[in-house]
Order: sequence, then C-alpha cells, then structure tokens
Amino acid sequence: MKTAFSLIAPLSVLVSCQSVPPAAFFGDVRQVPAADFRRSISFPKHQFFPHVLIGSSFEAFTIRVPSGVRRIEIPEDTDWRVGSGNEVVGIIKKNLGWAGHPADEKDGKTIYQEREILGVAARVRGRTLQIASFGEWHSFEGGCFNQFVLTVPPGVQVLEHPRPDNYLAESMVKEGWLIVPTRPSSQKDFAMIAGKEASQPPFADDE
Repeated sequence: MKTAFSLIAPLSVLVSCQSVPPAAFFGDVRQVPAADFRRSISFPKHQFFPHVLIGSSFEAFTIRVPSGVRRIEIPEDTDWRVGSGNEVVGIIKKNLGWAGHPADEKDGKTIYQEREILGVAARVRGRTLQIASFGEWHSFEGGCFNQFVLTVPPGVQVLEHPRPDNYLAESMVKEGWLIVPTRPSSQKDFAMIAGKEASQPPFADDE
C-alpha cells in the first residue's frame, strides 16, 4: 500500500539546500488538513465495488514565476490559456477511475487515499519553469490520473512533455522538484478556467 507523502517536509529540506524560501514560489506555504479536502471531492452516480470508492478531487494551486523565466513546460493534454500577472494559476482534478477488485477487500482503494498520492511539482532550470504531474498509474481496468486547467503569464513560451506512470513525490524531490501545495477547490472553479481551446502566446526567444 502506498503511503501519503508530506508536502511540507520535502519543501523545507529542498529549499534550504537551494537557499530559496518556499514563499518565493508558492506564497504562504501551509499544510491543509486532509479533512478540509472532503468538500472538494465529487463522486459519480454509480460505484463498481463496495471497497473501491471512485471520484475526483478538485484542488487549486498557484506558482509564482521567477524573474527571467521565458518558457513554461507543462504536462501533456493540459488545458491552458494566457492569464494576467506573473503567476501560473491552476486547478488539478485528481481522479480515481478504477474498475478493478482490490486483492485485499478490507484495504480497498478510495479517492480519499489516492488524492494524497497524486499531485503537481515544479522546478526552475535556467530560463524554464517546469511543471510536472506525479502519482498517476494505469491498468486495463482504469487507474489514477491528473487533469489540469491553468493560466500562464503573457509572453512566455509553453511546451508540453509526457507524463510518466508510477512516478511518486519521493522520486521528484530527489531530482530537485518542489511539491506544489494545493488547497480545496471545486468542480465549478475547474469549469471556470476550462473552456474553449487554449491559445498559444507568442514564443519567447531561446536566449
């Protein structure tokens, strides 16, 4: 059974190594109790098995774009558009859509547990802000996946990159990523950002 990964500890350790405070990227970094996310979770009308509780958790995040960043890399199939200001503002929809039968029925799988494994991470490499998805897994019976809607600052180049399966927060932190803290959101807020086909802003140069 996978265990939930703390957001605050890896942020503190990683940031102290890089001498960059978490607030520089995420503002007021504080851990939101898991119970507070219950109001952000929605469920389908039908469940497949009594020991598998599928659903979606809607969670908001904000990433302050450091000065000098000219490119932003985002997970493929992200619905994005140009916003205002110098922040990436987004909502992640964490989905458990699995029709499998757990080997241990007493353990089972629920969106409450799986949402703690799913998430978004960020790091800066040169003039590029990289944003990545983690915690996703797939099988022929479904799985867990993240869906993103976000806005980016004007004047940056936006690139997409593949999403790896079974890539967990622990691995991201070891590679220099910061785990992006999230806060409860809603399906209504998700729909407000999502909409018509996103437009590509002017490309920045390659300096």
